[in-house]
Amino acid sequence: MNKDEEKELFQMVYGGKFSVEPIAHESPDFFIEGEKDFILGVEVTESFSNQTEAKLRKLDNYSDDLLDGRQNIHLKDKGSISVDDITLIDENDEEIATTKAIIHKLPTIRKRLEGLQETIGLKNKKVKKYLSVCSEVDLIIKDSSNLFIMDDFDSFFKKLYFSIDLTVIKESLFREIFLLVSLKGKAEQIVPLKISFLLSDLYAFDSLLSDDPVGSSCSEDHYSEVIQCALSLSRHNNLKVKISDIGYSFANGGWEYLHEKDETFLRDRTSVLEKPEEGYVPIESIKNFDPLTFNIAKKLQEKRASIHAVLPVCLNSNGD
Repeated sequence: MNKDEEKELFQMVYGGKFSVEPIAHESPDFFIEGEKDFILGVEVTESFSNQTEAKLRKLDNYSDDLLDGRQNIHLKDKGSISVDDITLIDENDEEIATTKAIIHKLPTIRKRLEGLQETIGLKNKKVKKYLSVCSEVDLIIKDSSNLFIMDDFDSFFKKLYFSIDLTVIKESLFREIFLLVSLKGKAEQIVPLKISFLLSDLYAFDSLLSDDPVGSSCSEDHYSEVIQCALSLSRHNNLKVKISDIGYSFANGGWEYLHEKDETFLRDRTSVLEKPEEGYVPIESIKNFDPLTFNIAKKLQEKRASIHAVLPVCLNSNGD
């Protein structure tokens, strides 16, 4: 991917959110400079169905030479692709032409999700390197193979949430991981994965706590501690929390989730070039919760796997 392509994806995610222009860089790909020496880094990458797909799209002349017969299929690509004649038909099912085409087998949805997981995992290994030159760093992933085109967004996200190793996202040191996907008949969508996974778990835990017998021994004052413990058990280890007289809030990378009295709010801070406001502290370690809190939270965490509750965030391709 060249810098112009990276810049285009950057603009799709952030639009005109920043008052300053991004600075082109390598590892990560862009810097955005804020106040008090705060620097946000942005790494941009692509996810393909497999290496064969990446070569077809990125390796100069590989596709054209295969179609023209000037190039044999690479040894590692055999079994994934073939070159054959296809017949084109119009809307009335009338044959209009015959041409050469590259036939590429589409992997199963599980294989596609495993590929996405691998892409995130490889980038996670480089986060500490990125953070050595910037304050925080976001990751943008473009679904370049259109692997996740589906009729409705909820179906896609449920498959994503319940099919991959969630710790790859929940424990990631990226501030946010933005996945760019296409849905049938709609403009490209942007899914901020970290906050979507957090909201899904918060929604599930809140639903379970309102249920007897799980939440029957949980008082209103005890609620925030149980939620913290359940989130910790669910591997949301990079959260920060703030407790006040009117409620509690979580800082999750570029977002704040606020629970005040009977209302909840989600504050988008992805365009704020500074650390979260004062008062936030790291979420407690599991071992620091009292036995009652731990036991209730453990029941929540165990029951979480049995309910398909998700609450994803989906942004338009201008960052709104």
